[in-house]
Amino acid sequence: MDDGEPDSSAADELKNQNKQAAVQFKAQHALVVAFFVLLLVFHALGIYLFCSGFLLSRLVLQDRSQCDIPPAEIQDGYTTGSMDSGCWHPKSFDKAVVILVDALRYDFTVPFQPRPGDEQPHHFHNALPILYETSVEQPNNAFLRPFIADPPTTTLQRLKGLTTGTLPTFIDAGSNFAGTAIDEDNLIEQLYKAGRRVVHIGDDTWHSLFPGYFEPNLTKPFDSFNVWDLHTVDNGVNEHLFPLLESDMQGRWDVIIGHYLGVDHAGHRYGPDHPAMADKLKQMDGIFRQMIDKLDDNTLLVVMGDHGMDVKGDHGGESDDEVEAAVWMYSKRPMFGSRDAESVRPPLTAKERAVGQIDLVPTLAFLLGLPVPFNNLGQPIAEAFLGTKTDFNNLATVSRLTSAQIHRYQDQYSRARKLDESTTSTTSLLWRQASHIYEAARKATHNLSTAEAGRVADAFNAYQAENLRICRSLWARFDLVSMAMGISTLVGTFAIIAIYAHGIGADRATITPLLLGWGAAGTAVGAIVGAAVGLIPSLSLIQLSAFGAATGGISATLIGLWPARKILKLPLPRTFWGSLCFLVTLLLCIGFASNSFTIWEDEQLLFILTTFGVLMLASSLGQDLREDRMLGAANSVSFLVATKLSSLSRLCREEQMPNCRSSYYASATSSTSAGWQLSIPILVFAVLPSVIASFFHRTRNYQGIAIIWIGIALRVGLGLIAVFWVLDAADDNGWIPSISEASLKTSRVLVAQSVLALAFAGGYAIFIVASPLLEVKKEEAQPEESAPANAPEPLQPGEPIFTSLDDAPQKPKAKLIIFGYANTHGTRYLLLPCAWIIALQLLQKPMGQGTLALCMVSILNVLEVVDAIDQRHSALGPTLLALMGSYYFFKTGHQAALATIQWESAFIPLKTIAYPWSPFFVTLNTFGAQILCAIAVPAISIWKVPPKHPGLLGRIAGAMATHILFYAAIAVATVVEAAWLRRHLMLYRVFMPRMLLSIIVLLLVEFVGALVALVGVRFSIVSVNEVFGWPAKVLAKAPLHVDVLLQNISRPPPMAGQPPDPRTFDSWEDAFQYPLPVVRKLEQQLRKNNDENRQKLRSLVGASYRDLLGTAERIIEMDEQIKTVESNLSDIGRKCNARAVGRVGENHAKMRMTRDGREYGRNQAMAQTKVLESTLSSSARMMREGGDALTVAKLLVLSRLLHKSVGDSGEASSVIENHGRKLASLRRKLLAFIERSMQKPVTDKTSVARTLCAYALVTSSSAKDVLKHFLQVRLQLIEAKAESHTESAVLRMLDLYRQTLDDARSLFPKLFAESLSHLGKSPLLQDAQLRSLSELSLDFYGVWIAPDVQSFTPWVRHEQLLSSEVHEGLNAWSRHVEHRLLEAVTVYLRTETDAHAVVSARKEIVSRYLSLLSASSNNAKSKVVEHLRSIFVDRLKSLAEDCAREGSFVLDDLDVVRDTASSTVSSNIWQLASKDFDGSRGALHLRQAVLQGRHGRDEGVRMLCGKLDSWIERLHAFSDITQRMRSTKWDDADFDFDDLEDGDALLECLAKEDPETIRSTLRKATSDAVRDIDTSVQRAFESGGDEKLLLRLLRELDRRKRTLTETIGVADIEVLFADLVPSLRRQLVENVAARVFGRVSNSQKEHTVVPVSLWDGLPALPIQPSPSTYKLLTMLQRIMSDAGTDLWSPAAVTALKSSLEQKLAQHLNSVSSIESERASPTTNGHTIIDETPNSDMSEHADAGKSAVVNGESKVSDTRRNYQIQQLFDVLYLQRVMRHRNPADGAGLQDVATELVESLKLDKASSERLRKSANEYWKRTYLLFGLLAPSSPG
Repeated sequence: MDDGEPDSSAADELKNQNKQAAVQFKAQHALVVAFFVLLLVFHALGIYLFCSGFLLSRLVLQDRSQCDIPPAEIQDGYTTGSMDSGCWHPKSFDKAVVILVDALRYDFTVPFQPRPGDEQPHHFHNALPILYETSVEQPNNAFLRPFIADPPTTTLQRLKGLTTGTLPTFIDAGSNFAGTAIDEDNLIEQLYKAGRRVVHIGDDTWHSLFPGYFEPNLTKPFDSFNVWDLHTVDNGVNEHLFPLLESDMQGRWDVIIGHYLGVDHAGHRYGPDHPAMADKLKQMDGIFRQMIDKLDDNTLLVVMGDHGMDVKGDHGGESDDEVEAAVWMYSKRPMFGSRDAESVRPPLTAKERAVGQIDLVPTLAFLLGLPVPFNNLGQPIAEAFLGTKTDFNNLATVSRLTSAQIHRYQDQYSRARKLDESTTSTTSLLWRQASHIYEAARKATHNLSTAEAGRVADAFNAYQAENLRICRSLWARFDLVSMAMGISTLVGTFAIIAIYAHGIGADRATITPLLLGWGAAGTAVGAIVGAAVGLIPSLSLIQLSAFGAATGGISATLIGLWPARKILKLPLPRTFWGSLCFLVTLLLCIGFASNSFTIWEDEQLLFILTTFGVLMLASSLGQDLREDRMLGAANSVSFLVATKLSSLSRLCREEQMPNCRSSYYASATSSTSAGWQLSIPILVFAVLPSVIASFFHRTRNYQGIAIIWIGIALRVGLGLIAVFWVLDAADDNGWIPSISEASLKTSRVLVAQSVLALAFAGGYAIFIVASPLLEVKKEEAQPEESAPANAPEPLQPGEPIFTSLDDAPQKPKAKLIIFGYANTHGTRYLLLPCAWIIALQLLQKPMGQGTLALCMVSILNVLEVVDAIDQRHSALGPTLLALMGSYYFFKTGHQAALATIQWESAFIPLKTIAYPWSPFFVTLNTFGAQILCAIAVPAISIWKVPPKHPGLLGRIAGAMATHILFYAAIAVATVVEAAWLRRHLMLYRVFMPRMLLSIIVLLLVEFVGALVALVGVRFSIVSVNEVFGWPAKVLAKAPLHVDVLLQNISRPPPMAGQPPDPRTFDSWEDAFQYPLPVVRKLEQQLRKNNDENRQKLRSLVGASYRDLLGTAERIIEMDEQIKTVESNLSDIGRKCNARAVGRVGENHAKMRMTRDGREYGRNQAMAQTKVLESTLSSSARMMREGGDALTVAKLLVLSRLLHKSVGDSGEASSVIENHGRKLASLRRKLLAFIERSMQKPVTDKTSVARTLCAYALVTSSSAKDVLKHFLQVRLQLIEAKAESHTESAVLRMLDLYRQTLDDARSLFPKLFAESLSHLGKSPLLQDAQLRSLSELSLDFYGVWIAPDVQSFTPWVRHEQLLSSEVHEGLNAWSRHVEHRLLEAVTVYLRTETDAHAVVSARKEIVSRYLSLLSASSNNAKSKVVEHLRSIFVDRLKSLAEDCAREGSFVLDDLDVVRDTASSTVSSNIWQLASKDFDGSRGALHLRQAVLQGRHGRDEGVRMLCGKLDSWIERLHAFSDITQRMRSTKWDDADFDFDDLEDGDALLECLAKEDPETIRSTLRKATSDAVRDIDTSVQRAFESGGDEKLLLRLLRELDRRKRTLTETIGVADIEVLFADLVPSLRRQLVENVAARVFGRVSNSQKEHTVVPVSLWDGLPALPIQPSPSTYKLLTMLQRIMSDAGTDLWSPAAVTALKSSLEQKLAQHLNSVSSIESERASPTTNGHTIIDETPNSDMSEHADAGKSAVVNGESKVSDTRRNYQIQQLFDVLYLQRVMRHRNPADGAGLQDVATELVESLKLDKASSERLRKSANEYWKRTYLLFGLLAPSSPG
């Protein structure tokens, strides 16, 4: 065929191949997108599992409080269960109007209080006075209190707390914008059940929480989320609420709830410090005044805020401004009261007398006669129940009922959660104590006194506070199993992405179908298995199904990589850029474990991006080709500039203050943009399209549809955006009063909707249908000379690159030049980000639009640099885009905090909230930077890639995986660190918000990357390849299945062969007819040739191409320069023509003619007036900008002169009087400006001297007056600091003191005098600074100024100021400062109760003052040092006395302990194990229980011991403080004691005398406290106290006396308790002995049989005591054990034995059994006597009762036997009672002697009996352990 044209069959075949390739690509692309969606599913499952265990929740009990079932017995006879009179307590009101003003912060309601640095009121101050006024003027009718909200401070969570009395959790926080009905007991439900008619008007959130509870005919809900609408809801509430207050509507309702939103919306839109806020608060003030007028006597009015707002008007966090709301109650009847006179007035700050928001629930319940909701944790507000007569009885009653309900709830919750008793031990103890106090007071008197009722109320309030603390800790529990599941899922998914992105050595698109198939199958199987396991009742079905699906899918995906193991590699960095990206990601992941790193993340990202920019610049400069160097360097510099410019946009979070200054809004307290920021959208409109077009121009792709979209549509869209924000600013500021607000709003919405339609509808339509951005030109062929056949290498661009297969000469052909061919893919795809940028720009504030435009420019820079340094396939581009997304997130006005979400963006294109569009717009606003960067990721792999390039889809997938890998790493790191730091103090403020941000961004980026970016790639690549054809690899129909590919890879190589000539092949299939080794060699040869040819082509075509582009750019630049020169020359010619010059001459002539005419005076007056006005405006401007005060003073003097000159002339206009008032105002402002400048520390002495000169010039003051004023200003500043009463304030006073002395000495007299002398050297109008002010136009108006003004030279008083005068002035001033300093230290120390803080403050304050003293030449200040020392010593002595005095109150609860202490303490280990011991707490608990029981430490004793130990521990700590004072190093300060007068003595006082004085005070006070304890114990003993308890207490004191002696040095403690212990011991012994002999005396005289048959020896004598003796000792042992085994010390046992022996001897003698001659009846030789358990030693005396049996009487023998047995028993008892003092044991010895004499026993028998008794005691002493000695011998 001619011209090489293919025939029709070949064309058809090529068309079919392209069609098949397109279908194949689309299928492969769909599988890649599906794989990324599968990864998104894995991440979503892992995040769900982790969050379900991490976000805290609490168990909601379904119990309800009942009206007829009070939680405690009603003591005052009140009948419960009546809805009419009150369920548990008499109700106070029949009706209530509850007004909730959203975001009513407490300082909105109280008068403004000036503070240092905040001397002027803001817009929100003093605009709502009615609440404070009524509370002050009518304290019995109204009260106002701070109302503290529990975070999170979102409306829905606050409404739950205000109606249920419970605390929120983070599961609740997540549902703020999708509220569900409350399913626990609450006030609204109780009102509904009581038959009360509840009407709600306002925020529709109430209806989602309480559906069906409101009166349908009277209720009116309003949409709550349109924060741009300030008035609709409030006007609607007024419209429907006030008619209900009319008398004819009173019977249709019982409770009205009105929810106003205007204050909250004003804060969101403008910030609190805005006139709109003042207007809204004034409106609220008027509304409340109307309500007061319309109320009747039986209606309660409640006004409250649900939360506050921060300085920008946002809320959601836990800062002070966000949680400090207000509550106000009002009644026309006097119903309220206060605790004392000091609490009558409302507190001026929210830090005083605040109440919790949950306290409203029991308060309203009792006031309206309802039962307190079951789950309530709040306590009644005291003012609502004290009444006009301060009725503490009423307060005690409601406090007791509320606490009882809380106790009932706590019991139910503990059982439901199966909580350990130790968890609620503290609350149980407080409940018992409070109940004991209440019962004790009720027993004493039926009606409690005021003091008693106050104590009862305080006791129950203490229980409630402790219970609230316990509940907070209980609901801070985490599900570690679920968290571990989530973390493992995230880690597994991270591993898959890492391998997919950097561990596959082949085309990823080829292997993706295999991974997708395995992953999807594994997910399905895992979900089924998890669901099956989850059906077990004790397990969670949803949790296990999710974990099973994630685990199965991840495991199967990893298993799917096994067949491809030959092409896998470790995903580790192998290049510099890869290592850098890995290192940066790793450091970020580690850094998020630090709260400070997380807080300052934006600054870290700025540093990282700057580092990347510098390194890219260095790499670009190292490239071989000049074009690459220039292009890479230019774009690197552009990237650095854009990054730096974007850093100017900042929105500071609370934790960054005061080291951060926000610039995103008009001010730190505003939520609107500044006026100058409106220029940013206009600038973006003018510049951004041109910048984007320049990148298209560079590669000649600014063709076709690019011109339409970028040059026209993009610019139109950005122009409409600028119009939108101008209209918004006009609406905010009222610039167009002639147009209504509704019209402006409608116009804005239409403009915004047009922009979105253009962006999405138009942008996607153009992107889908657009052709490649090319321009094709045909160039006719030129005849060429053939090159020589033996030419070695092509040297010219037109010469052939490859070796010709046909040596025949070629016929010249026409050339088609395709402009834009090299970057067809990149520019075609870039149309997609250019469409999205319009929508994202619309939804950003003006400052955010500028930074997002810079982000777009940076993206283009990155594309160019990555291409220039040839890092298209590395991790640099995707990682850098991820870093940019995170960085520009902060620069578009966001932080990792809920309060920074710009909710108002939802209403940019809408008038009201609409789902799903409103959340969608908020998402685009919040994450616009991440979305834009994610969409740009595919461009990295296809930028400047020509058509028909194979493997693009796999490379794009790898780049997207790398981009997602960065976010996945951050998400895994923040999740793990949040879990690890779950108990960290900053968890909810720092770590948790950052973790939530990470996981949300991860899911969003994956979604955008898969369904926006990768889907866009499909349209882009298909569009290009349909024009140029598909790559050869696709057309070759190579097998796509990975198994075939892997089989070819893993097949063993056959024998090697010679490769054939590839030029002989007709198709690629011919190559595979050879053995595999031959094919491999062929491949190597082709690759080698391909590389060589690529280098040749790059060097030739690239050089020519870049030279051409450079030349074209240079031509364009020259053309622009020529046009600029021509324009300038044209202007010069137009201005310098003869006519213009002649006109200037004529004007000068006219001026000279009129100088002497009548118009001259008028012109002169007008000119001087113009200059006067300019001076006034310039002065005001310079003061606002913080300019030079002296220049302003000169302007003021000039203004006075001009004002006088114009006023003296006859041509003075009527505005002169107005100018005079402005002059006076300007003078006052200047003086204030000078004072503020004087307050600042001196850094530039010259500038301060000029400021002082300004004061002298304005006030005509002398140098002495200036010095005096300067010192007075500094004194006022120091006095202002003193009002804070803190250590930091005192230290700041000292710093200001020293700075002032240094400043004054450096300024006066020399430097100030030199500066003052320059003022009078030249006329004022000749001053260079005034002449430089262009706005004065002195070069034009100067000729009209009066001569006296022109010649005026400032005059100042040059009175010489001597150094001695400066010294005297400073001394006098120093005396005032030191007096104020001492007062401030005294006041501060009076409020400081922490001794550690006092000692630390002593070191800092004294050190700084001594440093100041050492720098001063005046050593007379030593008296101040002594006074300062004495202040600290006195305070520490007072604290030492207070600390020691606490010991005096240790035994205050002795009566309570005595009543509650158990009489016996179990020491039996089996008894402990069976009753008291909890086996789950381990052996240590058993050991402690045994020891406690063994030592008699019951609960009461342990409580007293705990108090005692706590007191001793505080004493020990205070003693350590004195020791620390001794060891304080004073030599590390910046002064030397040698420089001070008597420095050594002062150091001795500070380091030795002062600590010793304090220690001595502590020692004396401790001794007094110990004596008080001794007195308390003595008094308790004298008043009949339990001697056992007192002995145990004294024993515990004795154990601790060594600590007091060694630590504190209490010397006389040994003599204390010396007399008391023996007395207590005697009392114990007497009580035990009395019990023993009480039973002995009361026992009957019983008979026993003398066991003569058991006697032994010759003669037979007893060898064991009688049974009655055993029983006596057993009874004694039991009585001693009952008293407590721990009480029987050796001394106590000895005393007991002595007493018993004496009593036994007396008892035996009194019975006179020895003299009895009565006979005993015998049977078979034995006396018959009944033996009972109560027999005693008197039985021997009654042995004479006998009867004759068997006809024979043996009375005498029987009596003798009894006496012998009695003698043995006496000897045995004598051995038992033996003790160390022989004199005390003579009682039984006398009885034994008498018995021996009566029986006339020989000495041997007597000794036998004594020895037998001793031996028997040795065998039996262990039976009576308490009586037994350590050794029986």
